Amino acid sequence: NITVSPTPDIPVISTDGITLTSSSATGNQWYLAGAPITGATAQSYTPGIDGDYYVVVTINGCSAQSETISFFVGIEDLKSSVFSVYPIPNDGRFTVSIVSKSNETFNISIFNTLGMKIFEEGDIVVSGTLNKVIDLKPIAQGVYSIVLQSGQNRIEKKILVNK
Repeated sequence: NITVSPTPDIPVISTDGITLTSSSATGNQWYLAGAPITGATAQSYTPGIDGDYYVVVTINGCSAQSETISFFVGIEDLKSSVFSVYPIPNDGRFTVSIVSKSNETFNISIFNTLGMKIFEEGDIVVSGTLNKVIDLKPIAQGVYSIVLQSGQNRIEKKILVNK
């Protein structure tokens, strides 16, 4: 007798800016920079360091892997905020997640590899959590820089558009 088990659905990672949560209730194993995180097998995981995270769901011996999400625990210049971008890589559509403990105003700018600004949105007021979907389709494949700025403070994150 042969038992055939279906491959689990590809998990999707969501975040509230502090915790990463898998769309799968069971079978989770969280990874950081390609290595499994010891003991990180619950549906949610709270990162302790900045990095690129993903989750692999294994059910009945079959596995499926999520897309990678870049997560920042703390921003040196923006100490009261948490900033993450996901998924990475993406097809030109991605989410910028900002969590701020106090009322802060942000600007988001996106630059291509030549340093040309291809997107800008300003005066984004955040008090709590903001998940902003940015759709730059149809932009070319490549590496882009996302700059989050509040006053004189700024942080830059690279993303990969891969079609």
